[in-house]
Amino acid sequence: MQPLHVFDGKHLSIERILELSTCSGRVDLAPEAWEGVAASRAIVERQIAAGATIYGTNTGIGSQKDVGVASADLAGFSNRMIISEASDFPGPPIPDPAVRAALVVLINMVAGGRTGMRPALVERLLQLYAAPRMPTVRADTAFGTADLTPLSQLSIALLGLSLDDRAPLLPTSFDLAPKESVSLIDNNSFALARRSGPGGSRAPAFRVRFGRRDGAGRISRRPACAGSAGGRRLSR
Repeated sequence: MQPLHVFDGKHLSIERILELSTCSGRVDLAPEAWEGVAASRAIVERQIAAGATIYGTNTGIGSQKDVGVASADLAGFSNRMIISEASDFPGPPIPDPAVRAALVVLINMVAGGRTGMRPALVERLLQLYAAPRMPTVRADTAFGTADLTPLSQLSIALLGLSLDDRAPLLPTSFDLAPKESVSLIDNNSFALARRSGPGGSRAPAFRVRFGRRDGAGRISRRPACAGSAGGRRLSR
């Protein structure tokens, strides 16, 4: 089956973010993007094996940045970071299209080949996009230098967990490798998606209609979920 979109980490228009935020289905990375993902992970593995000190990988984060993580604790450190940052509290959920838009931005960033994630985790992100709904992410979480809490609440779905009492979206459990937790949450995917439009405020420069005009000039709210590669149509 032709994917809805093929991410290359370079081409992703605001209009395409809006379109993909209303869809679910199979998406993929371009072959060269998969190669970049594998190459970036190899760099991380070499640095860890060489004993390099890497923030959030074998050290704590924030005020604990100078505290080392023992080798015996590395295996579970990334999972614990995500779970601890995904603090739940009363509040309305962010609408699914806005969460899915953030996921689209995150996948496109990962396709750029600079995050150090394993291909197995990227596959997990693609599976999450294909899910019929998005995980619960609270609307009152903070966006800032990095969208730590909303991205952590999104990311616990990758572990096979759920923030609320709904069943996990991905049926199997998954363990993050060193560095992957920081790669997932130390970015602004939610803030960028929010400025693009779905479920959030839009700056005048980003004012893109959430729909398309039909022949009579009316706005159609039906999403355009046709296959596309970096904004270009895919052909067999």
